[in-house]
Amino acid sequence: MTRTSRLDPLPSVVVLSRGSTFNPQPHEPPYTLPDTGTQWPDDATAQLVFTDNTGGQLATVAGTVDPFAITFTPTAPAVMDLIPNGANFELFVTTSDGSPYQIRHGKVIRKEANYLQAPASTTITPVQFTDTWPTTGLRSTWLRMAGSPTVHDNSGASLPNGVGGPGTSGVHNDAMRWYRPLNGDNFQIVFNIVDLHNASNNSYSRLRVLGAADQYFSIGIGVELADVVDGSGHRTQTFAFILVTGPTTVSYLGTPTTHAFNNGDEYMLDYDETTQTVTLYAGTNEAVNLGGWQDTSGTIPHGPGYRYLGLGWSNSSSNNGLQVTNWTAADYV
Repeated sequence: MTRTSRLDPLPSVVVLSRGSTFNPQPHEPPYTLPDTGTQWPDDATAQLVFTDNTGGQLATVAGTVDPFAITFTPTAPAVMDLIPNGANFELFVTTSDGSPYQIRHGKVIRKEANYLQAPASTTITPVQFTDTWPTTGLRSTWLRMAGSPTVHDNSGASLPNGVGGPGTSGVHNDAMRWYRPLNGDNFQIVFNIVDLHNASNNSYSRLRVLGAADQYFSIGIGVELADVVDGSGHRTQTFAFILVTGPTTVSYLGTPTTHAFNNGDEYMLDYDETTQTVTLYAGTNEAVNLGGWQDTSGTIPHGPGYRYLGLGWSNSSSNNGLQVTNWTAADYV
């Protein structure tokens, strides 16, 4: 009879070096060999999560669980160099029944040259994130903030997969956040949509594209696309700029604007920190400016900690509603 290695948390360390690919061997920190005479559980998965001192996620590295070792996906310096010395880490093993167990925890140690007399630098290296949801599973790069965001297989309608609300009975309010922030305060988010709103009387579907947010979505800015049918069957499609004050709590910045949208439509949401203006464009060439809103009162904070991105939905019962099929976000200097 095979004995399963214990799944209780043990202290350890993770060693990083600037400019080096993260690819530790099982006998190296954080030490992922099973206890002597035991094996790791069958059909398990692993995830190594790095966080800062406030609990904000810095990076997540997937792991492969074999009977006699846990190994990690080799991760490039562009990701790992952003994790500072002294950051926290936790290693989780998720068993085949979906139960997660923390098995290692501790601090990051950096073994690298220190440049104590280096001049201060204000250079920002732009980054870009993207997702097309090629499978119906939600990747670990998205963190569920509220409800049950779901990837839908739309092949029956000859449409690509789309992420949206679960489409089950009852009113749903859902939100999710990209696992790491941008490096700068300016951002551009390009996204494509499909609209599978069931269009029954007294039904609605609202999609929210969010940026300049903190990790809890207690503040941020974005745009909402809404498809609403009233009790007499009259259908209205609009967009409106929104202030985020919770994962599923928003207030409208001005009056919603009537705007018809169709499956496959592409939009670009742009935020310019210099003018504190958010603008929505149809397409990516900025030729069709649908409208904007300027934060003249300085409501939106800036700087590290306020550069997170996400998506949200508010749908009536049994309504897949508006979905996003392609999402790319980038900052710029």
